[in-house]
Amino acid sequence: FAFIIFYGFCFGLVVGVLLLFLLSVVIRILLIFGDEKINVKSIFALVSYLTFPISFSIFFLLPAIFAVFGIYYFTESPKPQNLKPIQFYIFTGVNLLLKLYSFALVTLALKYITGSFIKGLIFAVLTSICVVVLLNLLTELFKIIL
Repeated sequence: FAFIIFYGFCFGLVVGVLLLFLLSVVIRILLIFGDEKINVKSIFALVSYLTFPISFSIFFLLPAIFAVFGIYYFTESPKPQNLKPIQFYIFTGVNLLLKLYSFALVTLALKYITGSFIKGLIFAVLTSICVVVLLNLLTELFKIIL
């Protein structure tokens, strides 16, 4: 168990910094295509808004999930929803609320930067799609490495 935490922390730092950099680049490119002028300070503020609920989830929710499910949270057999369904759905709901909160914060930040709610919402959706793609690519990269 300590082995998983140690490697998760080590890889998490590397992946987190890489993801923040790639996310900043993606946001910058999206806003350039939208004819928006943005400075570096605004991009980092936006990334901070985006990552706060995710960081909260990692530092507080993930240890609670480990305490309840242990390694079985990441296994296919037995599935965690079959082991403790009520706790699984509570954790899933809280995680979903944190992701929705993160999306709302990004939408508001992009609304402030672009000056339009519709543009901010469009850029937030595009940013979210790019984050999912980047996370999947990073996951596949680590599967290849490991």
